[in-house]
Amino acid sequence: MKEFGICICGFGIVGSGTYEILQKLNAYVVSIFDLPTNKRVPENLLVSNLDDVINDKRIDCIVECLGHEKLPYELITRALKAGKSVVTSNKETVSNHFEEYVRLSKENHCHFLYEASVGGGMPVLSTLKGVRLYEEILGFYGIFNGTTNFVLGEIFDNNKTMDEAIKEAQRLGFAESDPTDDLEGNDLLRKGYILGALAFDHSLEMKNIARCGIKNLSQSFIDEVKRSGKIMKFLLMANKEDDGIHYAIVPTLVAPNSRFNVVKKEYNAVLFKTKYHEDLFMYGKGAGKYPTGSAIVEDVERIREGVDDLNSLSFSATPTIPLIEADYLVEDWDGRIFRKHIIAKEEFDSYKLVARFEDYL
Repeated sequence: MKEFGICICGFGIVGSGTYEILQKLNAYVVSIFDLPTNKRVPENLLVSNLDDVINDKRIDCIVECLGHEKLPYELITRALKAGKSVVTSNKETVSNHFEEYVRLSKENHCHFLYEASVGGGMPVLSTLKGVRLYEEILGFYGIFNGTTNFVLGEIFDNNKTMDEAIKEAQRLGFAESDPTDDLEGNDLLRKGYILGALAFDHSLEMKNIARCGIKNLSQSFIDEVKRSGKIMKFLLMANKEDDGIHYAIVPTLVAPNSRFNVVKKEYNAVLFKTKYHEDLFMYGKGAGKYPTGSAIVEDVERIREGVDDLNSLSFSATPTIPLIEADYLVEDWDGRIFRKHIIAKEEFDSYKLVARFEDYL
């Protein structure tokens, strides 16, 4: 029987972590695609010509860890057209070309898997894909960005300013030199697209997601939140209604006894609302060399073992509707459900604590 051959494309933090885990499993790594100047790549494995990857008959699965958009798109489309399965952690290219990649994998009888693109080491996508076979997903909300979760933790747990918290996150490697995508919710927008496609089997209209980042939170607002005794989390939320799928990406004020209050530093968590299970809660590391690498290896193993990738998506044209028009949410737990007080920023800053009241999820 032919040995299952793997090529890792990109040998940065995630790619090198994936390689280390695959080595411990005695997997057959045929080659590693990277720049010839990357001296960390084992010399006998280094290739720097994309044609050498696509045309190598030994390679059954390509692991894309390059990041960004242009080169990954070329790599993934060419690989799938050549009948090679692809595993990626790149949420940017997955969210931008999700339907195309799924279509190409079906047409060419190969697999396209992307567990590591959302939740890092938390197996949220494989769990969701399994549950949706027999369940109806009614909604979800969760913490899916380790950078902003760390920053908010520094502000509310360690009394740092926004600038101080961002610098500390950068020093420890939890934030990029330019953390704008994280702070303004762009990262969550991409993850929301992927989650929504799987949870609700629909094509997401990103422009209709209500989004309010944390980058410009005023110190007066932060001080008032602290005086209220609550903690702020940056949540991605979706809710299935009769008129469509309602989405929001917003800073949310959670009560001290909220289950999300225990989610610290780079950890992620999600609560799925379902028809039969009711609440499904998951928690785990959302980023890092080995957590992300392990999620990638899980997908590689699923392909190697011939497990169906569950990409049976029809992408229905269900409307995408902003969940809220306000800026902030205050969350209270009454022992049974979360009740959310929707608060406009200017009203909170003037210390009017409730603008209007709604229940979601």
